[in-house]
Amino acid sequence: MRRFPLRFTVRRLMAAVAVAAVVMAAWAIYFDPVRRWQWAVTDDQDGPGRWEALREVGRGRIDKATALAVLTHALGSSSYRVRETAVAGLGQLGPAARPSASALIAVLADPEPVIRARAASELIQVLPPGDPGRDEALPELRRLLGDPSPQVRLKAAGTLAEFGHGLDGLPILIDVLKRPEYLARAEALWAIGVIGPSAAPEALPAVKQLESEVGTAVAPDMSRFLRAYAPQARYLLGDRAGGLASLRALAGSPDPELAREARRVLARLPVDE
Repeated sequence: MRRFPLRFTVRRLMAAVAVAAVVMAAWAIYFDPVRRWQWAVTDDQDGPGRWEALREVGRGRIDKATALAVLTHALGSSSYRVRETAVAGLGQLGPAARPSASALIAVLADPEPVIRARAASELIQVLPPGDPGRDEALPELRRLLGDPSPQVRLKAAGTLAEFGHGLDGLPILIDVLKRPEYLARAEALWAIGVIGPSAAPEALPAVKQLESEVGTAVAPDMSRFLRAYAPQARYLLGDRAGGLASLRALAGSPDPELAREARRVLARLPVDE
């Protein structure tokens, strides 16, 4: 029988063990849900993978401490896609991301407009009412009111409204009501309503003007939110009778989608008459 030198046999055995260890490690990593989630979050590619990873955070399938550490680290990525995912992920965590609030505020100076806009918006989720971090964010949010990007200015004005300083950005919100983008106008109407009666002298005429024009200014399928949000804003600005009358009329619309949206708005308003 042919015999191999012991040294040769040991070397082959060590090589086989090394290969098996590498294969087992790769196998374990691939099937480790946390590692796979981390790869998806930090993937510098367009596609659904990153956003599906964020849904995992929202569903509570990723430990919050782990998610917070990964997402906060990803804020410093050289990829704007990864930074955008990280900012959105911190928003998904909500108040659990409070330890990273200062890092998120710093992102308001990101060179990419989409990141600045997203960060301004997600601060609302991370910093609940009464949190002193909201005051920390005010200087940067006010600075963004002069940002060259219209979307960044809108998001900053909306966040200032949620933080109780909406009058600072009111001129921007009123200006957005004149823009053609349906989603931007709906967002501005919502923020104006959040500000409340103190915005009425400047905002109420613009809201009424939009309400009168929206039926022809926007495609019918897109006009439903605006047609419901405009009277909601009127109500919250102090024109309660006019806003309620419009909403109740819309609730009886032959358009079932519009009627449903009007009823939703009525259900969440503090109607006491």
